[in-house]
Amino acid sequence: MFVVPKDHAPLTYAKGHAPAGTLPQWSGSFTDLHGHNITYRMAGSDPATSNTDTHIKTFVIPVIFKYGADNGNMTFDPTKTKVNGNKTVVKNLLASPLFSDQTKFKSGKINCGTGQYIDVYQRCNFWSHVSTNKKYHTILDYTKDKTLEPLVITVTSAQGSVIDNGFSDNPKDVVGTYPYSTMDTQIIGYLTAHATTITPDTFPFFLSQDIYLTSGGCCIGGYHNARGAQTYGYTTYVDADDANGVFSEDIGAASHEIGEWMDDPFVNNHVF
Repeated sequence: MFVVPKDHAPLTYAKGHAPAGTLPQWSGSFTDLHGHNITYRMAGSDPATSNTDTHIKTFVIPVIFKYGADNGNMTFDPTKTKVNGNKTVVKNLLASPLFSDQTKFKSGKINCGTGQYIDVYQRCNFWSHVSTNKKYHTILDYTKDKTLEPLVITVTSAQGSVIDNGFSDNPKDVVGTYPYSTMDTQIIGYLTAHATTITPDTFPFFLSQDIYLTSGGCCIGGYHNARGAQTYGYTTYVDADDANGVFSEDIGAASHEIGEWMDDPFVNNHVF
């Protein structure tokens, strides 16, 4: 599952300490097939009027999950676990087409250009404008900040445990579980504590390894949300040894959530 959050209440800051800044965004509208006027907001700049790069400072924040002797006795650490050879989960994400600017994307016979995957995909979506405004790009600028330490979560037996990955045929593939609502509470606390660095004009993206969130059942691979002006996202990177692939494997969930975030950063675009 990719959950859709319902709580969009603004973050609470100490008086006089609400961070400044606004996410680069643009608005548009269209009339759907039922005659409804649909309005929306997206991250970046309007492809109909912009012919330049829009840069969005992006933080990748590792989330380390620790399970005790009574619920698995394992630690899932994306800063240390190596996948696909010799890169950690974090470095593998950063080396992927989501952050590398060398993705070449074609839609049918249309060459949409080269850039980060979601950026080039968006160029294809609005090709009627981008074919003229060829310099249009929305770029995630990964920024490393020493003040943004990993979010470390110690999971109680009442919250979750280490279980077999039911999507894999390999009995060695295990994942940790953790409640979605508690995860969001942890993220909100982190955003509030780091408000001098994580401001509404930035995109904080939280990354775990081999974790499925739960909400009335399993399994949630990621979500994005907004609290007031601050948008954010969460994803998991599942490393499984199954030839057929598993849910949220590699950057599958990450690409889904970044794409949704760019198209609906404030989680309030509606289509009837």
